[in-house]
Amino acid sequence: MRCLTARILREQGYTVLEAANGQEAMNFVHGKGTETIHLLLTDVMMPHRGGKGLLEKVKTRLPNIKVLFISGQTDSVINHHVFFEPYAALLQKPFSANLLARKVRELLTQ
Repeated sequence: MRCLTARILREQGYTVLEAANGQEAMNFVHGKGTETIHLLLTDVMMPHRGGKGLLEKVKTRLPNIKVLFISGQTDSVINHHVFFEPYAALLQKPFSANLLARKVRELLTQ
């Protein structure tokens, strides 16, 4: 899923930093500085640190980052695990390439 999502976004002209887990994502945040990363796209439920935990860590370096949560879970599970920030959106699995591109564009132009 991650590879397909990254490919779709690259085909739309976005630069994508692909991380296999939350620690890799934090390495990008620390290595790229605060001006380069504009959007965090993360699954709500992940091993070791869910999307909410990752966002909390990322926000310490990038307080204004926008986030697109992806989930295949039900709304009740999502509401239990995620607090929605300004400039945050949720994309339910499965989703189309067009819907993904539209959600990313909407968030980046807010």
